[in-house]
Amino acid sequence: MDRVRLRDISAGNDAGVETGSESDTAVFSRVKARHNVFANTGTGDDFLIMHRVKALNHIDVFTDSGDDQVYIMQAKAHDVYVDSSDGHDNVYMSDVNSAGDLVARLGDGDDLFRISNSSAVNPFFDGGPGFDTIHDLPNAFDEVLASINFELVI
Repeated sequence: MDRVRLRDISAGNDAGVETGSESDTAVFSRVKARHNVFANTGTGDDFLIMHRVKALNHIDVFTDSGDDQVYIMQAKAHDVYVDSSDGHDNVYMSDVNSAGDLVARLGDGDDLFRISNSSAVNPFFDGGPGFDTIHDLPNAFDEVLASINFELVI
């Protein structure tokens, strides 16, 4: 089990973490990168928070299989990609702003996706196989129209 905290970091290139299998915790707080901010937590029931994160290029989140919890708040990048893979995942985004793609792929499992107060030029959200729920909340785009494979809209 890995526990990683990145706080008050300004990177000249990339900033991120890769953890192994098992249940990992990664917390990013006030992290800026000239290129990319990334998290790859591997298999297991992972917990990830990104708060006040900025990247000129990408914010990339990959959690692999497991029942994962992902929270991204006050984040800004040209592109934001989240892939929670298989498992019963919960992905929450708030105040996420992308000048390009804002993509969340939740994979196989009964997943919950919630996004609010966010903007993107190209939003796309895929619940994947399973009984997936998306919350219809205020955004600069219509997340329901930008999504596929969600069986329940709340």
